[in-house]
Amino acid sequence: AEYIIKYFFDSLAMRDYINAYTLLGSEWQTKTNYQDFREDYIHVDRAIINSIESDYLDDENVIKLTLVTDIFVRESIEKVIKETYNYVFTIGYENDLLKVLDGKRDLINSVETETSDT
Repeated sequence: AEYIIKYFFDSLAMRDYINAYTLLGSEWQTKTNYQDFREDYIHVDRAIINSIESDYLDDENVIKLTLVTDIFVRESIEKVIKETYNYVFTIGYENDLLKVLDGKRDLINSVETETSDT
């Protein structure tokens, strides 16, 4: 499950939005079309996972991942914003493949950084 989430963020950093989108479960994809998903992440330069905890929920047969992540968002050539988020993802099997079934994020902090930091 942790590998799937790291791969998700690596795909976003490489601007491989299609690959990141395919990691989402079908219910999440039904709620969010590809264009909206891409727009939400298109300005992300990189992501750094600061901490990650996993918890297997036996009764649901899923893994709940909680992580704190720094997302560097480029607003212009000179301006980069570092946003720190608390993410909670649910990872489980769908059609015999591990998928990101659900997720939410809460902004913890947002600061402007120097462009050389990215």
